[in-house]
Amino acid sequence: MKLILFISIISLTYFGLRAQDISYKKKFSIGINYHQGLFVPKNQYINYLIQDKISAFELKLALHPNTQKPWVKQFAVRKFGLGYYQGSLGNSSSLGEVRSLVPFIQFGIKSWDRFQINTDLGVGIAMMSKYFHPVNNYSNKLIGSKFNAHIKFGLEANYSFSYFDLTSGIVFSHFSNGSRKHPNNGLNIVNGSIGINYKFGKTVQTEKYCENYSKLKDEFSAILNQSWKEENEQDSHTYYVTSINLSYTKGINSRQRIGGGIDLFYDQSVDRGYWTRTPKTSFKDKISQALFLSHELVISKVAFVTQIGFYTLYKTKPNSNAFYNRLGLRYKFSKHFLVNCSMKGYLGSSDFIEMGIGYYFNRK
Repeated sequence: MKLILFISIISLTYFGLRAQDISYKKKFSIGINYHQGLFVPKNQYINYLIQDKISAFELKLALHPNTQKPWVKQFAVRKFGLGYYQGSLGNSSSLGEVRSLVPFIQFGIKSWDRFQINTDLGVGIAMMSKYFHPVNNYSNKLIGSKFNAHIKFGLEANYSFSYFDLTSGIVFSHFSNGSRKHPNNGLNIVNGSIGINYKFGKTVQTEKYCENYSKLKDEFSAILNQSWKEENEQDSHTYYVTSINLSYTKGINSRQRIGGGIDLFYDQSVDRGYWTRTPKTSFKDKISQALFLSHELVISKVAFVTQIGFYTLYKTKPNSNAFYNRLGLRYKFSKHFLVNCSMKGYLGSSDFIEMGIGYYFNRK
C-alpha cells in the first residue's frame, strides 16, 4: 500500500499539478461524503477477521484560498481544510470502528467549465475503538494502539453548480502507529466515495494558471531525528531510535526537487542474540547506514517528502528487508532551520514515526 501511495504521489505531483486554471465562486464550503470499500490484502489475519462491509462517512470543512496568491496559482490549490472521518472496519467485535481528524489540501489536475478533476492529500490522527489486548482482544493482530496516524490520498471528480458541488472518487487510507505499540501490521483501505459540497461566503475571482515561475534552488539539509518503538507484541519494552538524515536535492521546476543522500541509524531494539536477548548486542552492532533517493513537493515553507532507500552497511540484518521508505512533512521556520515529522517503514508496514530538527542551505 505504501508503495502504491509513494508512486501515486510522485506521479500526480509531477503531472497533475500542471493544471491550467482555477475557477471558484465561493470562499468556504462544507461537504459530506459516503465511503464504501475493502481492505488491501496484506496478511492472513485480514481474511480471517473481515466479516462485514467497510463503510464510512466524512465531513469536510474547507477554505477556498485567494487566487491572487502566487502559491495558489502556481500549484492550482483548490482548497484546504479539516476532515472528520468515521467508519466501520469489517468486524465490530475485534476491529471496532475508526474516528479521525485529517487536515487536507486539494490540488487541481484539470478543469472544463463546471467539471474538475482534483487530488487530495491528508495526514491526521485516528482513534480506534478496538485494538489488540493479550486477554480481551487477542484476535486483533493488526493494530496495537488506540491512537494511530491516518494517511489519505484521493482522486476526485467534481461537478459544480452555483451553490453546491457533486463529487465522486476513490480514496486510499493507511492507519498505523509507527511501531510505537505492537502489533502494528496496519490497515490499508481502498474506498469509493460519493458526496455533496455546499459553498458559501465571499466570492473568489477566477484566475488563469501561469507557468512562469523560477526553478527551486538546489538544497542541502542535515536532520537529527528521534523516535521510540516496540519490537513486537511479545516484547513490551520501548526502545530508543535516532537517525541522521543527510540529503542533497536539485530543483527541477518551481514545485519539486529530486535528489538523494545518506541515513545513519542507531536502533536500540536491534538484537543479535536469542529471544532472551543474550548475549547482549554491542553499541556498534546497533548502528546501520543506508543510501536513499528523495522527492520533495514544495509549497511555500512546507515540503512533502518521499524517500526510498536501502541499507548498505550493517552488522545486524534489518528486521524486514534491505529496502525501506519514508513519508514526511518538513516546515522551515527560519532561514536555515526546519522541523521534520516522518514515518519510516518497509513498504508494507511501519517501522517508526520520527520527529527531528534540521539545518539547511540553498545554492543556485
